[in-house]
Amino acid sequence: MSNIHTITYRPVNKHDLTKIKELYIEEFGFRRFTTNKHVLKSISSLYLSSVIQQSTYSLVAIRNHEPVGLIYGRNDTQPFLKHSLKDKLVSIYHFINIIIFSLFHLKATKQALKFDHAYKKLSFECNKKFSGEVTTLLVSKSHQGFGMGKSLFHSF
Repeated sequence: MSNIHTITYRPVNKHDLTKIKELYIEEFGFRRFTTNKHVLKSISSLYLSSVIQQSTYSLVAIRNHEPVGLIYGRNDTQPFLKHSLKDKLVSIYHFINIIIFSLFHLKATKQALKFDHAYKKLSFECNKKFSGEVTTLLVSKSHQGFGMGKSLFHSF
């Protein structure tokens, strides 16, 4: 079992991104849409890219040199996180992969679109402008219950 005292916190860096994509796949249930590893990589990569582009803040929880939790957020008083032209081109590549996949797997695509539609509807119905937001808060199942999510949230 995890020991909370072995957790360190620091800003996310590029070496964390592969593990973060794996956390997204596991914890957000992307496998309910497909088990194709290339499509899962594209979904998690595109999702992460979208989160980074919308965020001004990041912090990752590290245990045994591996990310086990993270938070991304947006605060109107801070500049957005950096992303390069290469990052944008890679996002386009993954977006095209997802479109091609969706043409052959309409049932999974409809489920994913329902989720996206519900999120947009909730955002629209809220009808408020906030000066900041948590764009992602995630703790791996094996590390939940130790206050890590609370620590990540309070750091923001």
